[in-house]
Order: sequence, then structure tokens, then C-alpha cells
Amino acid sequence: MKYPTWVCFSWSLLTVAVIPVSLGEMYTSLLNVKQAISVERKLIDYLRIYIDHEFERLEDIKRFYAKVSDLHTELYKGPATAMANPLVAFTLIKRLHSEWLNVVYSNEALENTQALRSSYEEEEADLPKLEDLQGAAKGLMRLQDVYALQVASLVRGCFQRVTKGKPIDIYLPAVSVPLSGDDCFLVGKLSSKIKVAIQSLSGPRSDVEMLYLLTV
Repeated sequence: MKYPTWVCFSWSLLTVAVIPVSLGEMYTSLLNVKQAISVERKLIDYLRIYIDHEFERLEDIKRFYAKVSDLHTELYKGPATAMANPLVAFTLIKRLHSEWLNVVYSNEALENTQALRSSYEEEEADLPKLEDLQGAAKGLMRLQDVYALQVASLVRGCFQRVTKGKPIDIYLPAVSVPLSGDDCFLVGKLSSKIKVAIQSLSGPRSDVEMLYLLTV
């Protein structure tokens, strides 16, 4: 039975990019990728908690701002009337002495940040190291080299190569993930092959492709 090219490629892709060839590339194994997904889900939950706490903090500040603004718009519009009321004087002095102090010197923002940092550090042992990142980037370059993938398409999240002058899909992932400028910057620094691939392209280059070229 003859399988379509993209089916053969999908199996070959696992062989070329997933099977580790060095310690630095072990993180690209399916098992470790699954673990990385699990870790990031935890980090997302921690970030959601942080955002909720920050939202509550900012809502408190907005309420204080609205209260003070309303007083200056309405009650303090006539200074003579305001000064004649001892309750107004008392609340004004109290607010300037303590309430503004609590707003300006609040530690709540720092506490929220520290809580997020602590949660992150709990997962730090399971996070990828620099050599893991480098290994994953080199795996992409190995794929591009072995299968002569078109760099312009790879940047857009497509696995294509030019056959008889036309780009042909040789692998159709369930989810397409394009590379950002920062992604290209990193990969470009790690492999001089990118420069050769880009220089072989014809026609105008996109900003991301130019970033590839500038970083190698």
C-alpha cells in the first residue's frame, strides 16, 4: 500500500525531530512535550489568580479615585461651604493623612507579584533549560534541511517544499502555529542554514523572513 507523502512525512518528522540525538534535544521528546504542556497549564492558572487579585486591587483604587473626584466636583466646589462643615474638614484631613498613604504605599501589588513568582518557582524544576530550547530550535533546522522545507512557509506554520516550481504540503498538522519575530530571531542565531535558505528564496521577503536573515 502506498501512503501519501504527507503521511510518510508525519512519521519521519517524529524520527528526525523528536528522537533525541543529544542531551540538549531530549526535551523535544513526546513525553517531555506532554510534561511541558502540563506545567504551562499550571502557570496559566497561577497567572489567572494573579490577574484576579490585580483586578480587585485596581477596582479598589478606581473606587477611591471616583469618591475623591466626586467630592471635588460637588462638595468642594464652594470652599466656603465646605470649610463651614466640621465633618468635611475631619474627613478631608483623615483622607490625606491615611487613605492616600494606603493607596500610594500599598504593598498589595508587590504581594500579588511575589505570590505569582513563588508559584512559578514551584514549577521551575520542570521547566525547560537553555539547552532544551536550543535542542528544539536545532530540531526545526534539521527538519528544514532534511526535507528541504520552504522557509517562507515554515515561518507561517506550514510544512511545504517546492516541487516543479509549486509549493506542496508534505505535512498537515492539526494545529498551525506560525513563528513570531522573536522565534525567528532565536532560530536564526542558532543556525547559519537559515541564511542560506532565505537567500535562495525569490520574490519580496516578509518582515519575519528579513529578521531571519538579519540574525544569522
